[in-house]
Amino acid sequence: MRNSLVLFCLLATSSLFAQEKWPLEKCIEQALQNNLQIKQSRINADIAHISVKESKMGILPNLNAQAIHGYNWGQTIDPFTNQFASNRVRNNSFGVSSSVNLFSGFQRWNTIKQAKFDYLASIEDAKTSENQILLSVANGYLQILLADEFQRIAENQLEQSKKQLKRVTNLVEVGQLAKSSLLDMKTQVANDESNLIARENDLGLAYLQLFQFLQLEEGESFEVEEPNLDVFKYKLIKETPNQLYEIALAEMPEIAAADFRLKSAEAQLALARSAYSPRLTLSGSIGTGYSGANKIPEGNPVIGIDTVGYTANSNDAVLVPSFTYNDFVTKDFQAQLEDNRNQTISFSLTIPIFNGNSARYGVKRSKLNNMRSQLQYEQSKNQLRQDIERAYMDALASLKAYEAGKSALTAAKELFDYAQVRFDEGVINNVEYSDARTKYINAQAELARSKYNFIFKVKVLEYYKGENLTLD
Repeated sequence: MRNSLVLFCLLATSSLFAQEKWPLEKCIEQALQNNLQIKQSRINADIAHISVKESKMGILPNLNAQAIHGYNWGQTIDPFTNQFASNRVRNNSFGVSSSVNLFSGFQRWNTIKQAKFDYLASIEDAKTSENQILLSVANGYLQILLADEFQRIAENQLEQSKKQLKRVTNLVEVGQLAKSSLLDMKTQVANDESNLIARENDLGLAYLQLFQFLQLEEGESFEVEEPNLDVFKYKLIKETPNQLYEIALAEMPEIAAADFRLKSAEAQLALARSAYSPRLTLSGSIGTGYSGANKIPEGNPVIGIDTVGYTANSNDAVLVPSFTYNDFVTKDFQAQLEDNRNQTISFSLTIPIFNGNSARYGVKRSKLNNMRSQLQYEQSKNQLRQDIERAYMDALASLKAYEAGKSALTAAKELFDYAQVRFDEGVINNVEYSDARTKYINAQAELARSKYNFIFKVKVLEYYKGENLTLD
């Protein structure tokens, strides 16, 4: 399995030759376009934006239309004829209704404020996510450069070993050195070859990690552009940690997000208190309907005379004509819609008196949430201060490590050169020579590590100042 991984990484690094070279800026651009975490944070902001629009539309009156088509069996009072009906009756009703909240303790206004602050906080969250990704991209980019430098050190190490092997082979052949020295050099060459493979593997893994981080499509690859990383142009920022903290308070999106969430909690508290207020609502509706029980006579009536009473003095009968119809038909659908039209308008006032203390508990809950948001805001500022102080100390320590590494490399180089001369003269053995050589190689690697570590720490401090990430 390990051999397969090494082979994969070697193939990956070997395929980088003749590939397009990407500077750090292009890698950052690719991350902003493809990284899934950034996409998710942007979607969260879009969802919060929809909530803002929804809360604003809540101020407008609602408008609803309805239509009913039904049948009734059994005795019931028909709503349109106001008479009993016992047969199957078809009925239809149509209506449009609307209502608007005239006053509810500024509930709608506070809902809009809360949604707005939540949306602004989600925007800052997206910026925070982007910044974290950008720092990771910059770190991954520098890790590739460091792995590439380690590989070059290993290549030089192997080349020197092979040259030394030729020299020792010649000296053994003429009898000036023992055969054990040749075996030691062959072992050294084999170790250096193994070390080179390991460094190539590290480089391949560094590329692979950056590729995966950038969410590159299958078959897409590149080679990082190697800038001129002169450490002397990367200097510690002139600002003190406290000054940098004051700058970062206005620049860092995580602080702005915490501030917006605190304001959202304050709006939520005002919203909870509005539950104590009376609510005034205006409602109106227009409707009409049709009933199959609404009958009208059809044809000519049968005329008769009915007695309806008698006179008081003469006791004469009072007669009136009567009209009786034998045939009835259901009143026309269109005519019923015209006749059954009705309109309503009403004001509704709701005064909360007792609702299981839900308003009281809602206010208490919102107060606690507001306190929690205040603590989170202060915690965000404290965390920022700690991160800046730690980053500043790390940058200072890495600079000192680089300065010490230069001195160590100079000393190790002199020791190795001296050991090389003495080894060539046969004064020291291969063990002493290898020890001096190992110290020189370790000093090279440590200087490279401290160099890239210092550059990254400087970039972190520049990030807290709100500057763009670049290696120029």
